[in-house]
Amino acid sequence: MNLQALLDKYSVDVEIDTLLTKWQEPQRHYHDQTHLNDLINQIEVLYNKNKISKDEEEKLLLTAIFHDIIYQPTRKDNEEKSAEYFISLCKHPDNPNIHDIKQAILDTKHHQSKQPFSKLFNQLDMNIVTRPFEELLEWEKGCYEEYKVYGETLYKHGRLEFLKTLPKQYPQNKEHLKQLIEWVKKHY
Repeated sequence: MNLQALLDKYSVDVEIDTLLTKWQEPQRHYHDQTHLNDLINQIEVLYNKNKISKDEEEKLLLTAIFHDIIYQPTRKDNEEKSAEYFISLCKHPDNPNIHDIKQAILDTKHHQSKQPFSKLFNQLDMNIVTRPFEELLEWEKGCYEEYKVYGETLYKHGRLEFLKTLPKQYPQNKEHLKQLIEWVKKHY
């Protein structure tokens, strides 16, 4: 899909190159253009398999582009800032589709969905936790690079708290997730 045409269709007043530049900022090691491309690919697969409508595809793509558009690992309001940035560029912010996208961006903060559309996007955003150990390890290393500013001890504590919630939420990948937890315990 032509992403600039999509932005234009939804009256989002920005050039796609400006947005893609943000995804390449130096503080990004997981929340980067590779993550964005992965989301775009997942969305395209769903659309090509007729699992989502054209409208859903477009809204998911816009959500993907903007959900981490503002990303500073030391801030706790990235999702809010990303949603604000998105809305600031919209010529018709009262459009229900724009509202759905904004809410989905906000709902990525804790991956708690307040609407069915958010639930679908959160599943895509968290799809990494359903993957083989090698991909989980790459995810881990990227997250560590982003958050190592907090120091290894604090990072390890917070990361393990988060990771320990995942095997119950994603039982289909429990063994790989437990393997990742053990890796984090051993290496930090």
